[in-house]
Amino acid sequence: TGTDFTGVTGVTFGGTAATAVAFVSATSITCTSPAGAAGAVSVVVTTPAGSNVANTLFTYVAPAPEISMARGGNVPDGGTDTVTGAVAGTASVLTYIISNTGGAALTITTVAAPGTLTNCTATITTQPAASVPATTGTTTLVITVTPTTAALFSCTVTFVNNDADENPYNWTISGTATGPAPEVNVLRGVTAVLDGAASDP
Repeated sequence: TGTDFTGVTGVTFGGTAATAVAFVSATSITCTSPAGAAGAVSVVVTTPAGSNVANTLFTYVAPAPEISMARGGNVPDGGTDTVTGAVAGTASVLTYIISNTGGAALTITTVAAPGTLTNCTATITTQPAASVPATTGTTTLVITVTPTTAALFSCTVTFVNNDADENPYNWTISGTATGPAPEVNVLRGVTAVLDGAASDP
């Protein structure tokens, strides 16, 4: 916004021409700013009557990474990932997809071994990549959790990254494990008798 925009012929940001310049009124125009480095730049509007003096009306913000993580559904920073169908003594292999939707590379430190273990053991099976590209980059984190008893189990996981407001990224893995299923085996002497099969007298 400003004044005397009638007949506008161009707009520059830090000396680089904007695109899609459109006259709205004598006090308003719209345009698309060109790419630029982080920092303040001068916006100059040119009309048949001339151009405005240099200023610092526009500030480019440096691109930043933006992390998100999912295992089936979204697993938010500070949230809980609930494991279903867990069985005591049987490992659950949990695969997390870490995404970067921001404009700069996401960096991730080595994920620490899960802590605050309750009724389970847990290990990092696959570490994520140390750097995830901007915009559409992804990496995989695999954690193996084994409930030690038929009960509620949980552990906590955390890792450091360079997302401005989700660092460190941490969450709780939890679930309720059932006991191992029974398995029947019938023998006649040393010969197994199969379910539904006839047994000679």
